Amino acid sequence: MNIGDALVVARSVGGLANPPVPASVADVNLSNQLNIGDALLVVQAYTGQFSLNAELQRQLPLFQGEKILNASVEFDGQSEHVYFYTASGLKVRAETLLQR
Repeated sequence: MNIGDALVVARSVGGLANPPVPASVADVNLSNQLNIGDALLVVQAYTGQFSLNAELQRQLPLFQGEKILNASVEFDGQSEHVYFYTASGLKVRAETLLQR
């Protein structure tokens, strides 16, 4: 996978690739359709910088009186960081949450 793959996907989304790349090959974000998000994910995977987000299925303890709703893991090519997000959008590092 390289930056050229991302360009091919982007051209296909824009209708400039002939024949177009089928979604069954390039639907990286699993949305059941080929869109610009797929091209961006290819770029992020190539550069090693991306994040994964998840809605929590289990209640976690409150943080500063707020519910924690989502979690994400962010990769910067060298390390990963886990974050949790409160109902108001506050971004909390996992280390901060575990220190309580």
